Amino acid sequence: MVKRAMVRTLAWVLGASGMVPALATYGPGSEFTRVVESDDGLKTSLEMSIRAYEQAGGKGPTVYLVGAVHVGDLGFYQELQRFLDAQDVVLFEGVGEPGQARDARWDLPRDDEVKAATTRARARFLASLAGAFQEEHGRAPESLVDLGGEYGEGAADLIVPSFLDAWGRAFTFSSVTTGAGEQVSYIASLGSDGALGGEGAASDVFVSPSYLGEAPAGDKRGEGIQQKLADALGLQFQLAAMNHDAPNWRNSDVSVDVVIQRLKERGAEGESEMLFNALSGEGFMGKLSGFLLGLVGRSATLRESTKAMMVDLLANAEDMMAMQGEAFGPLMDVILHERNEVVLRDLQEVLREEPEVRTIAIIYGAGHLPGLEEALTGRLGFAPGGQHWVRAMTADLGKAGMSKAQAQRMRDMIKRQMERQLKRGR
Repeated sequence: MVKRAMVRTLAWVLGASGMVPALATYGPGSEFTRVVESDDGLKTSLEMSIRAYEQAGGKGPTVYLVGAVHVGDLGFYQELQRFLDAQDVVLFEGVGEPGQARDARWDLPRDDEVKAATTRARARFLASLAGAFQEEHGRAPESLVDLGGEYGEGAADLIVPSFLDAWGRAFTFSSVTTGAGEQVSYIASLGSDGALGGEGAASDVFVSPSYLGEAPAGDKRGEGIQQKLADALGLQFQLAAMNHDAPNWRNSDVSVDVVIQRLKERGAEGESEMLFNALSGEGFMGKLSGFLLGLVGRSATLRESTKAMMVDLLANAEDMMAMQGEAFGPLMDVILHERNEVVLRDLQEVLREEPEVRTIAIIYGAGHLPGLEEALTGRLGFAPGGQHWVRAMTADLGKAGMSKAQAQRMRDMIKRQMERQLKRGR
């Protein structure tokens, strides 16, 4: 009984934190998550994908699928923030409060003020790449085309759309040499009027790697199990680390009451109570999860071991969730497949109603992305293009005081335990 409770607790800790639904596709054929080893296996890193999709003939906007986890490193969220803020429209995941109205930004016109905000964010994105380029190569990039290689070969379609400001005019890109002999790049737009000077939306935009003028980060610190997991592991919670309030961001999700109603229709309303209790920290599973995470947070050894275990669990996350019983099926159907349909309807609305939009990013848990990709390529006529990987978190078993041999034994033990559990589940 205790062992069964511990297994179910681990499933809820990962599931409620967004880890299991977000990463259920890791393994053979997955193109949205990967695990990278370094230091002879002492370090394991989880990486998430940003992937571009374009329609045949290059007509219409570029769509990006951006894999998310709700708990990760601060640098992960900062890189995603810069990329997403640079897009014309961002559709993001976020189950709303009961009865919550549709995001008001759906009715916000893409006027010059909104375009000015997007242009500033796009310039910050390019400037951050210019800074990374100079750090790696010891020189400033010579042009935007030179800069485009910073995302790697074949990833031009992730960068090139950002070479234009929100009014469709090419950014000015150049570099100057300071009195100290240092090369400094800068990116400039002449604003809505395309002329020097001006105020408001017509103001000129100048951004350099040495002064990015970053947008404010999120400040919605949570109190539920997701925040507790982040605190225990020395990581960040997505809602606290990212700013979802920019005018080009739009919520594309259901509300809590819709989830409950859909589960009730399937005769699985008990699963909704377990899910929301776990998220809030209420109920037996939530409290037990919070207690265990409190213990993990007090020990560097347990913290790094737990992160390493989480990374290795990803390879079998989908099967681990499936073994929790048939009752979990309706929950997964609602929180995964039905929410995908909401995103697809919203995407089609943008494609139909906003023809001037050139880039659309969808940030969702990576477990949603195979279904979204299938719809993009099968129903909407898009083809996959370039891809960029962003490191979400790293576990360092060296910090846990382990030797390379001990780390390998621990990881082998975890894999054997998972295999046994999966065999029992079948």
